[in-house]
Amino acid sequence: MKRLAIVLLALALVLPTGNVFAQVDQPSVSASAEPREVEVGEAFSVSLTVTVDASSPSPGDPRLALPEALKASPPSISSQTQISFVNGHMSRRSGITATWQVVATHAGTFVVTPSVSWNGKKLAANPLRIAVHAATPGGRRRPQP
Repeated sequence: MKRLAIVLLALALVLPTGNVFAQVDQPSVSASAEPREVEVGEAFSVSLTVTVDASSPSPGDPRLALPEALKASPPSISSQTQISFVNGHMSRRSGITATWQVVATHAGTFVVTPSVSWNGKKLAANPLRIAVHAATPGGRRRPQP
């Protein structure tokens, strides 16, 4: 009996005291476009990054909602895994980054909204505003970085 009490005490000290069935973190969704100002026919890229708790379903099926004046390539998709330790607690997140190359067929200001499917839901990123100017003769000269 004494041995059982010692084993139970040892387990109580080792096992976590918090809620074992803690709520899964919400997905992190972000999007960017580079550059934000282009000329007709000049390509720009749109990237969508989604990370979720590694114990939840993986995000998939990235989509890019475009107006008719914009044409996009199929997305290039990469995956990532992040492991972090904070105050002795380990968390794992995994996700995807989808990147599209987009070209405008005429001038105007356009809004593009990337999205992804996750756990039966559509997760939309922040809408991105792109300014497209008429093409200049000889092409636009970008300053070198």
